[in-house]
Amino acid sequence: ASKGATITADSEYDKEPACTGEAIDGIIAGPWDFSNRWVSTLDTPHPHWIEVKLPQPARIGTIVIRFADPAGYPTSFQGIVRLEGRDQTVFDVEDYLNRNPRYYRADIDPVTTDTFRLIIRASANPAYANACQISEIELYSPAPPDPQPARTPGGCGIQADRLLFLGNSITLHPPAPQVFWDGNWGMAAGSEDKDYVH
Repeated sequence: ASKGATITADSEYDKEPACTGEAIDGIIAGPWDFSNRWVSTLDTPHPHWIEVKLPQPARIGTIVIRFADPAGYPTSFQGIVRLEGRDQTVFDVEDYLNRNPRYYRADIDPVTTDTFRLIIRASANPAYANACQISEIELYSPAPPDPQPARTPGGCGIQADRLLFLGNSITLHPPAPQVFWDGNWGMAAGSEDKDYVH
């Protein structure tokens, strides 16, 4: 909201009027904090929806939905963006029960849009089967690609100047004539270049 976004929803809980705006106020509700959230009406069944409108089109690559109630988080939901007047689904989750009750993160194929809508089809708490609760909807631009490390012939691409191996005699065992072992490498290998470390 501080950057000009607006938000609408299909409904609000009648005891918390104007709560829709709290889903983009930048305040993340802690567990059992019921003061910083959007709550749908309890009187009509799912699906419910909440929609963020940006002041201008922006490139989006990550969407984070922060849930408000650890007992009543969404368990079936869909994310939709509007592209040139058409709706496009960017994620569709059908069974989120017993998953992370605090948030959901979707890294999507980047899109340029000014509208994101979250549709909630079911929630976890059977005592309030029709209720939806969302603390925050966060839309992020795509992260820049990681620079690729230089690869050496036959190398794995990891840049390091040391490696540490922890283990027993399979990792390394010095010569031990008492057990008829003359090598100075991991036991069970016929030569140094055949033990698992090398």
